[in-house]
Amino acid sequence: MEVDQTGGEEERHPDIIESSQTDIEAKKLPQYLAAMAVNLGGLALGMVMGWSAPAIELIKKHVDIAENEISWIGSVTMLGGASVMFPMAFLLDRLGRKATMLALVLPFVAGWLTLAFFQVVPAYIAGRFVTGVCGCAFSVTAPVYVAEIAQTEIRGRLGTFFQLMMVIGILLVYTIGYTGDLMVLSLLCACAPAAFAVVFFFMPETPEFLLTKGRPEQARASLQWLRGRQYDIEPEWSDLEELVENSERKDTSIKEVWRSRPARKGLLTSVGLMFCQQLSGMNIVIVYAVTIFSLADTDINANICAIVLGLIQVASTMAAAATVDLLGRRFLLIVSHVTMGVCLLLVGAYFTVKENNKDSGESIWWLPLAAIGIYILAFSFGSGPLPWVMLGELLAPEVKGVAGSISACTNWTLAFLVTLTFPYMMRDLGPNVTFWIYSALCFVSAGFITFFVIETKGKSLEQIQEELANDSVPFTVLAADYSDYLIVHLCQQKPASRHSDTPQYEGTYHVCMGILEGTRP
Repeated sequence: MEVDQTGGEEERHPDIIESSQTDIEAKKLPQYLAAMAVNLGGLALGMVMGWSAPAIELIKKHVDIAENEISWIGSVTMLGGASVMFPMAFLLDRLGRKATMLALVLPFVAGWLTLAFFQVVPAYIAGRFVTGVCGCAFSVTAPVYVAEIAQTEIRGRLGTFFQLMMVIGILLVYTIGYTGDLMVLSLLCACAPAAFAVVFFFMPETPEFLLTKGRPEQARASLQWLRGRQYDIEPEWSDLEELVENSERKDTSIKEVWRSRPARKGLLTSVGLMFCQQLSGMNIVIVYAVTIFSLADTDINANICAIVLGLIQVASTMAAAATVDLLGRRFLLIVSHVTMGVCLLLVGAYFTVKENNKDSGESIWWLPLAAIGIYILAFSFGSGPLPWVMLGELLAPEVKGVAGSISACTNWTLAFLVTLTFPYMMRDLGPNVTFWIYSALCFVSAGFITFFVIETKGKSLEQIQEELANDSVPFTVLAADYSDYLIVHLCQQKPASRHSDTPQYEGTYHVCMGILEGTRP
C-alpha cells in the first residue's frame, strides 16, 4: 500500500492486482508429486514383469517343472493384463481414475502372498495371473491420469515417469532375486502396491473427469491444487470446459470411435505403436534375462548380467525423462527401433558364431551383454515410454476409456504371445534365427512410425485432435520437423504434380507454401 498526501491509504486498482496474478506461473511441484504418486503403480508393475527372471531359475531348484509350465509362468501375467483392459474402460469412466486404481491394491497384495506361501505350479500360475491383472491395469490408468493433470510443456516428461518407475521395479526384483530366496522376493514385491495406496490416497482426482461427471467445484479445486493457489486457472479452465462440452456431444461407443476420424486415427496410431513396442522383443529380454545370459555362456554370472541390464535401463530411462520434451516423439521412436534392430542382429550373429566355432564365440563373450545393453538403452529412450505417453495424447477425452483399453489390450495380448512362444522359438528355430526375426520386426516398426505417426510434442490435446481430424497428408508434410528442405523442394514442383488439381493435394500445397513463406503452423 502507498500513503497519499492526506495520510490515507491509496487503494490498488483491481486491474493491477489481476495483472499481477495473471503473470504468476503455474507451480510444477504439485504436478510432479501427483505424477510420481500415480506412477508408483509403474513400480509395482515392474516388479511383476521382472519377477520371472530370477524366480524361474529358483523354482527349477525346488519344483519339478516342465518347459510348457515355465512358459506359462513367464507369460500368464500378460494374459491377465489383456483380460483386464476392457473392464478398465468401464471402471475409468464410471468410478474415476483415482478410485479405480485404489481398488486394485487389495487383490494385488493377495496375488503376491499367493506366490510367497504356496510353492506349487498351479499357485504360481494363479498368483502370476492375479498380479498381472492388477499390475497391467496401471499401464492404461496411470498414463490417462498423467495426461489429464499435466501442463503441455511437461506432459511428456511426466509421462516417462511410468516407464522409469517400472524399470526401477525390474531392477529391484533382479537385485532381490540374487539373494536366492523366493519367499522374500514375493513378500517385498507386495510392499509396492501397499506403498502406492498410502501415497496416492492423498492425490486429487483429475479435473477433466470431475467436470465430465458434473462436479465443477471439485474440478476447479483439483485444477487449482495442481497449478498452485496463486495461479490464474481461468484460461485453462475455459479450454477444459470447451473440451468436455464437445466430448459430451459425442457418442462414446466403439462404433462411434471408428466413425470419428480423429478417434479412429488416434486409436490406429496408438495400436500401431503398441505393435511396434511388443514386437521389438523387449519383454522376452525382461522375462528371460537370466535364461538368455545362461545360454549365451558369458564370463559373468547370469544374474549379475541381469542386474547390469537393470541399471542400464534405469539410467537411460532417467535420461529419457529429461530429453523427451526437447526432442520429437517420432524422432526418438524411429532412432530407438533402428538401434534395437541393429543390436538384435548382433545378438543373433553372436549365437551363430558360437554355434559354428565355440572358441571364436568365447573370444567375443562380451558381445551379447554389450548389444543387449545398448538395445535396452535405445528402448528406454523411445519404444519403452513413448507409446504410453502418446496413448494419453492421441485419444480424445470421450473415447479414452474405450480406445485406451483397446490399445492396452493389444499391447498385453502381444506381450503374452511373445513371451509364451519365445522358449519354443529358441528350441525349434535356434537363438540366432529367433533374434534375427525380432531384429527385422524392429526395422519394420521404424518404417511404420516414419510414415504413419504424427508428432505430438509441444501440442495441446486440442491441437492434436484437430490435426488428427484433418485430411491425410503425404509423408513429406508429416516429416516436416526433420526434412524441411525436402518439403520445400517438392512444393516447388507443384506445376509438374499430377495431383496438383485435387483438393487434398491443393491443401497440402498451401501448407508447403506456408513453410516457404515462414508461416508454417
